Amino acid sequence: MSAPIPPVVNAPRRILMGPGPSDTHPRVLAALAQLMVGHLDPFFLKIMNEVQAMLREVFQMTNQLTLAVSGTGSAGMETCVDNLVQSWYLDLSMVRNYWAESSRAYHHTAPINMNYGFHEALRIVLEEGLEARFARHLKNHLALRAGLTALGMQFAVAEEHRLPILNAVFIPQGVDDAAVRGRLLHEFGIQIGAGLGPMKGKTWRIGLMGETSHPRNVLNFLAGLENCLSMQGFSFQAGASIAAANHFYL
Repeated sequence: MSAPIPPVVNAPRRILMGPGPSDTHPRVLAALAQLMVGHLDPFFLKIMNEVQAMLREVFQMTNQLTLAVSGTGSAGMETCVDNLVQSWYLDLSMVRNYWAESSRAYHHTAPINMNYGFHEALRIVLEEGLEARFARHLKNHLALRAGLTALGMQFAVAEEHRLPILNAVFIPQGVDDAAVRGRLLHEFGIQIGAGLGPMKGKTWRIGLMGETSHPRNVLNFLAGLENCLSMQGFSFQAGASIAAANHFYL
């Protein structure tokens, strides 16, 4: 007799402050759980049209060849680089015909519920407003930067090249990379990213993307980080990071 299939385990609650994924808005999660329809169902075709229209607004363009292609972030970067080097690694002619309202020629079976979620995410972006969203990300980045600087930590990227959504900082001398990230995850429920390649063990990558970009996450992270650094014997003025970050929220 085969062993019984275990029940679905509830995922742990995390604050995702790494390079991706980021926290997801409850409305997007609800959209992902909507009923499935066929990829050529009139309802889904309407969703496709609206996704295209909202994408044009978010990217502030009028190009009619605007569409969503399912894939990883790495796949998107590889396609962009390959297009520059080899010229059109991704042939869009057939994909365009599928997304074109006039033809809807079959190209692939679209991920229905992923498009539901994407549709809702775009609605949330436009409801907030692009300028307000940009300002929110910048404000939280500046607060985080102030907090980290107050601890004596240094950024791994020159200021003119920094992204407010992903902050790469050097790990202080003598601090155990894995131990700090482990405690942040298991004791504070906060996930940050490790360095990659030659930066492995030398940097942390702290994300403030989308729903994650919120004052409560900045302040909770700084409090947790102070606790972890203190346990590592790293010297700093207790509460300095939170006080510095709070200047941006008063």
